Amino acid sequence: MKEAAIPFEKMEGLGNDFILVRKTQISPQGDLLGRLVGWCDRRTGIGADGVLILSEEGPSSFRLEVVNQDGSIPEICGNGIRCATRSWARRRRLSSARLAVRTDAGWREIQLHSDGRVSVEMGPASPASLSIPVQGSAGSIPAVAVTTPVGEATGLAISMGNPHLVLFDPPAGLSEERQLAALEHHPAFPRGANVSLARVTEAGWIALVVWERGCGFTRACGSAACATAAAAVATGRMAADRPIPVRLPGGELLIEVSPDLSRVRMTGPAQWVFTGRIPPRSSIF
Repeated sequence: MKEAAIPFEKMEGLGNDFILVRKTQISPQGDLLGRLVGWCDRRTGIGADGVLILSEEGPSSFRLEVVNQDGSIPEICGNGIRCATRSWARRRRLSSARLAVRTDAGWREIQLHSDGRVSVEMGPASPASLSIPVQGSAGSIPAVAVTTPVGEATGLAISMGNPHLVLFDPPAGLSEERQLAALEHHPAFPRGANVSLARVTEAGWIALVVWERGCGFTRACGSAACATAAAAVATGRMAADRPIPVRLPGGELLIEVSPDLSRVRMTGPAQWVFTGRIPPRSSIF
């Protein structure tokens, strides 16, 4: 039987861009992972930070699987959830809805707002699972000492279902890819970590740049914004139970954190960019 072209949508959340496909429309035969990585190539493919694979779970729920552009599999992706939600609702011509998504980090509840924004209950912020002992903590969040070519720093190891290393006021010059790639693979993190470089401004918002595990620099990372806001609450830098503006290169997310870090809620936009069809397997795809 001749293989059919695969319909896809290009979606983006604050510039963090994805190729979205339905699981029923992709063939698991052959080197599927290699094909997904090929789609993400910005020169020979469609171009994206990752692929979102969406499948139906029920009338108001779906399963979301994520593949990063390097082929790694993250447990959860906040921007990806928002994009998948907008796609799910767009196909049903819904302007608002309450949904649920099943991720590799568990179920998450979602609210699609009539203005196009999406709120996601991202679950608790908890200590990240570490492979080596560390000294110090901020409340229940362990502190990890890191050595970089531009100076010493202390990061907070926090999990949103996926691991994060949050550094507030990092050493000046800590922005080169090789430095952040080394922090991504810090020996404390057995599966690597998203690295957040954060600064709390006098105006009361958080400036954030993220080196995303499996992607490198991205214009936004929803789970990193959540982890950073939670770390800011845990260290007394920001107040709990009110929207915390987190500004990334791609735009702003609003994060709400409970005082005990047991609830983190993310609100932000997601946009449809274009649709297309991926030809049957070829030398490119």
